[in-house]
Order: sequence, then C-alpha cells, then structure tokens
Amino acid sequence: MIDEIIKNSKTKSSYNVEEYKKNKENQRKNCYNIIETGLNKLKTDKDFFKKYIDTQIKFDNYSVKNNILITSQNPNVTLLKDMKSWKELGVNFKNKIVNKILILEPKENGKDASGNSRFFYNAKEVVDISETNFTLENKMYRDKEILQAVLHNTPFLIKAVDDLENEQTCRYDADNNVLYVKRSEDYGLLINNISKELATKNFENKNCNYTKDFANLVGYMICRKYNYELELSNLDNLYNIFSSMSSAEITSSLSDIKESYNDINDGLEKYLYNINKDKEMKNKEIER
Repeated sequence: MIDEIIKNSKTKSSYNVEEYKKNKENQRKNCYNIIETGLNKLKTDKDFFKKYIDTQIKFDNYSVKNNILITSQNPNVTLLKDMKSWKELGVNFKNKIVNKILILEPKENGKDASGNSRFFYNAKEVVDISETNFTLENKMYRDKEILQAVLHNTPFLIKAVDDLENEQTCRYDADNNVLYVKRSEDYGLLINNISKELATKNFENKNCNYTKDFANLVGYMICRKYNYELELSNLDNLYNIFSSMSSAEITSSLSDIKESYNDINDGLEKYLYNINKDKEMKNKEIER
C-alpha cells in the first residue's frame, strides 16, 4: 500500500522546470508573431482595423500590442483576468476546458547603468468573463451626466449658443480659448464633437504628429465607450492613412490615439465616479 502511494505521489508531482520555461518562451515568440501579423492586417484588412478600435475602447489600459493580440485571438471578449485572479474572486468556470488568451506582461529584469529598471515581456494566459459564471453590472449613466463629465474636463471657457454656422454643434475659438456649444438635445453628437476638440487640443499639447482623422477617431471612441451608437464615418480615411505606414509608425500613432483617448476618458470616469460612488466602487473592485 505504501509503495503504491509513493509511486502515485511522485507521478503527480512531476513538474519539469525546463519544460515550463520552454513552453513560456514558445508562447512569448507566438505573441510576437501574432503582433507582427496583426500590424500587417491593420494595413490590409479594414474589418480587422475596425475590430482593433473596438477592442482598444474596451481595454483602454492595455497597450497597443496587447490589444492587437486580443483582437487577433478573440475580439468579442470584454473583461480579462488570469485564472488565479478569477478564483480569488470566488468565481467558477462554466466548462472544464477554458479558452485562454495570450497577452504580454512586463517583468522587471534588474537595473541598467543609470539605475533605471530594465524590463522584458513574458507571455501571460488570461481568461474572459464569458468563461465564468460571473456577470458584471453594466455601467449606466444618464445623458446629462456624461455631457457634464465631458464639459467638466475641458480646458476651454464654455459658452452656450442657440445656433452655429454650417449646422455645427460646437466650435472652438482658438484666439479667445472659448468653446461655443449649441443648445441641443442630441447628446451623442455633442459628446462626439466636444471630444474631438478635446483630442485636438491634447494632441497639440503633446506635440503629436496627428491628423484631423485621429481627433475624429478619439471622439468616436469616447462615444462608443458610453454606448452611443455612432458610425465611424472616417474609417476609409483612417484605413488609408495607416495602410501607408510602417509597423513602427502604426504602433506609435495608435499609442498617441490611445493616450489621448485615455486622458479624456480618465477625466470622465473620475467625474462620473464621484456622482455614482456606490455603483462605481463595486465595478472598480471587480475590474482590478
């Protein structure tokens, strides 16, 4: 009996360190291959480009490369954590076989000659909330709250007017740093156009190499984040711009767009958090 127990125990604990390292290195190489393929698809596949934008909206704290990884593997995911984190939340998985997605996670690897931290990227397996029995409470805000949040974070003097030329809903007067906003009940359009002006100012402050289409994209992303159904009207222009870029240029431009979007959205989230504290605290705990 003892011999049988010892034999079974040794069989179950046969953890091979070298095999584990080899597997992780293969996963890391696979990630970089997926990223390179994805960067090329951004230049040749308009549908993939649109899916990438929608992924970046959902995963605003993820890097461009990680969002390319997610888009390439499953663009329909909504909230990702590793299995350990899900289990720590007391969450169960629906099936024995769990579909995992690979992303890259930075790990510190000592210091350089100047004392700055050096990093390398390791592959990490994450699982979508759809694989679990957990449902995240939807964030629902009133139109008025979202518009207030957008206006609260503008670096401009705001003046409401009854009408603007050319059927505009807002117009920025750079000479006087005034944003004229038309009195309107079309909240989605107002939020979209004000966000475009905020993005333009953000790009200028950071001396980014941007186009009007980049600012329009940020406006679209903010609206989609808060569930306004708008078409990405300048998709063709954006696609043409990126199709002529190198992989490094695409990564740099998408990073600038992501940062501008995050700068605006962070301000919105802080404002909305303060007026919806109880609901927001529950969501934030789960999303960490």
